[in-house]
Amino acid sequence: MSSGYDPEKESEKSVDRDTEDQRRPFERDRDRILYSREFRRLKDVTQVARAGESYLYHDRLTHSLKVAQVGRRLAELLEKFYDAEFENLDNYLDPEVVETASLAHDIGHPPFGHEIEELLDDKVREKSGEDGVEENFEDTEGDGRNGEEGETNRDHDSEEQDESKIQGFEGNAQSFRAVTRLGSHRSGIEGIDLTRATLNAIQKYPWSR
Repeated sequence: MSSGYDPEKESEKSVDRDTEDQRRPFERDRDRILYSREFRRLKDVTQVARAGESYLYHDRLTHSLKVAQVGRRLAELLEKFYDAEFENLDNYLDPEVVETASLAHDIGHPPFGHEIEELLDDKVREKSGEDGVEENFEDTEGDGRNGEEGETNRDHDSEEQDESKIQGFEGNAQSFRAVTRLGSHRSGIEGIDLTRATLNAIQKYPWSR
């Protein structure tokens, strides 16, 4: 499978486009999210409310649609009323991108809110640590000796374990993984082929955790 986009172009995608498709690249992004399996799955995830809160039942799909509507309106208001205060605002604010990122903002998040996200993170890190210990001390030959090849393999395993220790689980990163690796829009292509601008916006936060 192939994936990727030109980092120099915000609207670049990884596959050729139908010349008869008159949609803007960011409009295609929005449509891709709406019709993706990953977005539809949000229908089965309850939007958690605080105990005792008088709130109509929401699933994560309904929540995401509402967030997208609010996000788009805010972007449009900024363009309409604050363009003079921000130089070249149109160059880095697009309501379509804001709406699309809002639709996708919960795609990788687990049920029951951030507490479960933290629990999953702890469990993944714990499991990664256990696997690392088992692999370090495994004697596949049964003779207790460590040859040159064994040393090389152990060094390689150690590097992989070091990487796994800092990964864990994080919902925002899982959202990115869902749209770039797990989902598929076309046979032979990993991900749903979004623009760089939309992928950047989906990340939401300027830090990893």
